[in-house]
Amino acid sequence: MNISDESRARSGQMIQQWLGVILFSAFVVLPALFSTVQKTDSEQTSRDERRPALRIALSEFADSKHELNRCVKCVSVSFVEDDLLALTLATSVSPSRAQAGKVASPSAPIPFRTFLLDARTGKLRATQDWSSATSSFQIVPTHDGRFLVDASGEIRLFSSSFELLGRRRLPPNGPGSTFSHAIVSWSGHRVIIESYADRQIQLELLDADSLQAMHSWATAGPVINITAAENAVAIETHNQVLLAKVDEPWRAIYSIPEPRSCANQFMGPEFIGNDRLAFRDCENRLVGVDTSGKLLFKDQPFAPHTDIVTITASRDGHLFGALVYKSFCDASWFECLFDRILGAAPDRAIIYETLEGRHICETRLAGDRKHPLGEIALSPHGSLLAAMYGARSGRLDGIVEVLDLQAFEGPKLP
Repeated sequence: MNISDESRARSGQMIQQWLGVILFSAFVVLPALFSTVQKTDSEQTSRDERRPALRIALSEFADSKHELNRCVKCVSVSFVEDDLLALTLATSVSPSRAQAGKVASPSAPIPFRTFLLDARTGKLRATQDWSSATSSFQIVPTHDGRFLVDASGEIRLFSSSFELLGRRRLPPNGPGSTFSHAIVSWSGHRVIIESYADRQIQLELLDADSLQAMHSWATAGPVINITAAENAVAIETHNQVLLAKVDEPWRAIYSIPEPRSCANQFMGPEFIGNDRLAFRDCENRLVGVDTSGKLLFKDQPFAPHTDIVTITASRDGHLFGALVYKSFCDASWFECLFDRILGAAPDRAIIYETLEGRHICETRLAGDRKHPLGEIALSPHGSLLAAMYGARSGRLDGIVEVLDLQAFEGPKLP
């Protein structure tokens, strides 16, 4: 064998060895690696994207295609009882006119319809039609199966069987304002009426059962958000959270260290108990403080370009949830230039234990830029979470998922 033949033989052996390595990798190593990655992804999915106990397509509640396209305020989601879910939708035409293909006059009353559903099976239990002169209609649960209807200059108290239990006229709107509306406390036992008079914002505390006044406050400064407890109210101004108890003056319980760094960002404070509040700070953290301003907890599970849009508490005070929106600004530097135009969409709902702010669980929401509306609600005892996503302004095309929080892995719920 000459040198050339020996060289070709060695080259052939090396090629065979490399082919063996390649074939071994292709048929043994890569499948095993893929299986491991797939298992990890599956485990992560099972933790973060638990299959809902109930899934509702809101388009099923449209009386016709015409009504679907004419929806003014598509839907609000709330729990009247632990097992009773209320879906309230508003349209710009009545069902009879929609079927006839007629368009309602802009001055005509806006019809609304409430569907009461079994929160676990989706079975329809009852429906109720309403009408309002404005689109600022809302149904707000109080406690023990009762709820308020806030529309047409008055609030009305109903039972879960739609029995009228009481009513109260709202103060007249201030010139050029859209004030005079009701806010229910975290526990559902108190109601705050917000109105505008004498160049001041008036806040009146009512008992949620009798609708009788208990106390009132006034503030001359700008008010961004309002939240209520049993015997206290808190407001957000441009750089502070102020609190007032019955027979006590206003005092600051939180101030933004550098207001310029938090420009155009809202804290959105909410009472999660009679003695504590939760809100978002300028560093994108969830912050809990007591009514003296003492820091209780901080949590930062949120990536850049996300915002806490809604904080809501269970009526028993054990849990609270945060609806987190994701901005499309993180997609590219170009989209960051137009972030306020492109907006954001629901990304996930996170559930916390109230006393220590301990993270309990979370679920992903499939929102996108074309469907930016979202909402969450906790059942009175915190056993169920309802999350709405995938909805557009002026359309009834979203999804409502009801999740059993006891089914999530991790620490047990209270």
